[in-house]
Amino acid sequence: PGLFRAVLHGPNSFTVSLANAQALVQRFATSPLNGVIIDYSDCTLGHSMGQYGEIARTFGVGLPAGLPFAYAHNPRQLAHVMFMTRLLVEQGLQARAFPDPDAALNWAVEAGTDWRERQERAA
Repeated sequence: PGLFRAVLHGPNSFTVSLANAQALVQRFATSPLNGVIIDYSDCTLGHSMGQYGEIARTFGVGLPAGLPFAYAHNPRQLAHVMFMTRLLVEQGLQARAFPDPDAALNWAVEAGTDWRERQERAA
C-alpha cells in the first residue's frame, strides 16, 4: 500500500544509517510513499544522541509533513527508538514505535491510507 519497509540485521552504524536516510529521502522525491517502517528488532544500535538528531533532521527536511513513520524494536532498544520517535515528531512526521513488526505494519497501513487521503483532499 505504498509503504517503504526496511528490516535491518546486525550492527547498525551511524554512517550507514545516515546514507540510508538520504537514499530514502531521494527515493521519496521520485516515487512518493504513504509511510515508512524501519524494523530495528534484529539489529544492534550504537548511535549517539547527536547522531540520531542528524538522521531525524534528514528525514524531517526531506519527507513531507505528517508522513507516517513507524519503528519496530526489541526491548533492549526501547530508549533509542523512543528518543528517535520524539525527534521525528519534532520534525513534523507522524512517528510511533512498536514492539512488534506486525503492529507497526498495521498502524502504518492505516495511518498511511489516512495521510494519503488528506493529501489528495488538500490538492
